[in-house]
Amino acid sequence: MKILLDVGAHTGQTVSIAHKYPFDAIFCFEPVISCAERVEKAHYDRTTVCPYGLWNKEGDFPVYAAETLSGSVFFKRIGHEEVCRFVKASDWVRDHIAENDFVVMKLNCEGAECDIIDDLVCGAMLKRLAVVMIDFDVRKIRSQRHREQEIRTLLKEHGEPPHVIFASDILEFSGHGWKDFTRYWLDLIDFNTEKCMKIC
Repeated sequence: MKILLDVGAHTGQTVSIAHKYPFDAIFCFEPVISCAERVEKAHYDRTTVCPYGLWNKEGDFPVYAAETLSGSVFFKRIGHEEVCRFVKASDWVRDHIAENDFVVMKLNCEGAECDIIDDLVCGAMLKRLAVVMIDFDVRKIRSQRHREQEIRTLLKEHGEPPHVIFASDILEFSGHGWKDFTRYWLDLIDFNTEKCMKIC
């Protein structure tokens, strides 16, 4: 199966574009309930909304500035605070993804992306992913900025798979706005050969 894991679905920005691509199944992970409900109400085909987040631990944790594009588990911001459910990424992948699935993961989750990659590596589940698009939101969080280089080094040492797309590397090519950006990185994937083109 060709599967998209939309980690940090918010109100459906990615899936609104991705459901037009030849995925057999799309899983949208969004821990803020009001946001998850908005994705659910859109009724995108082949899409399952998971009203919880992926992380490197399981349990209920506060999300600060919930419902906004900058909602994060890492530090308090002005705005609504909501206790949200999280599950371990490696456990979810182990339970739901087969070794022969072609899996694309989008990570845009306001700082949790590094913990998720760490957990997938430690749980030996990164190998079940074919393509990972990472937006390093840790850059916004002073206490977490060092994690970006750590994860880049970890991925380089880990080798293939997956093919990794860094959001910062393609922004200059992708036009303006999240719609153009999403189309650009999804167009890098050849769904017939299940390969991902290199970025020029």
